[in-house]
Amino acid sequence: PDAPDAPPSSVSSAPVPALALQAPVPACAPPTSSPAPSTSTPLSSASRGKKLPEGWEECTTHGIAMHGLLPVKTPLSPAFFASERTERWTPAQCVQACGGEAVVGVLDLTNTARYYSSEELPEHVEYHKLKFVGHTCPSLNELDAAADWIRDVRRDK
Repeated sequence: PDAPDAPPSSVSSAPVPALALQAPVPACAPPTSSPAPSTSTPLSSASRGKKLPEGWEECTTHGIAMHGLLPVKTPLSPAFFASERTERWTPAQCVQACGGEAVVGVLDLTNTARYYSSEELPEHVEYHKLKFVGHTCPSLNELDAAADWIRDVRRDK
């Protein structure tokens, strides 16, 4: 099995285009195995750029790829990482770790636009925003909207 922070090997060999699905930041699940201890030093919010979302540093970068879909931790703009000691997870790093050119779309499920701009994604990646409220179950209409977008992206690629 892949290490918690290693790029998943199953994404690049998936028979369908890879999509990175990001969930609202607080909704991340704990890693299934213990990640390697971090070598980064926690910084006070005053010593970094924008304030990191609560719980962001504790989340693993991605889950397990399934049917060409990969759940990922919400990437953050470089402005969130004023110090080199903070572990980064930017939109470009997210796409690269998820398969680079194999990634055809990012479905952003966060309820805000403050974490990054879609312009930070590589040009080949289609971006779609669905505002899901954290700590709640999405409605059937919201789930249908996500499924429709995934079907459309797969059909177009």
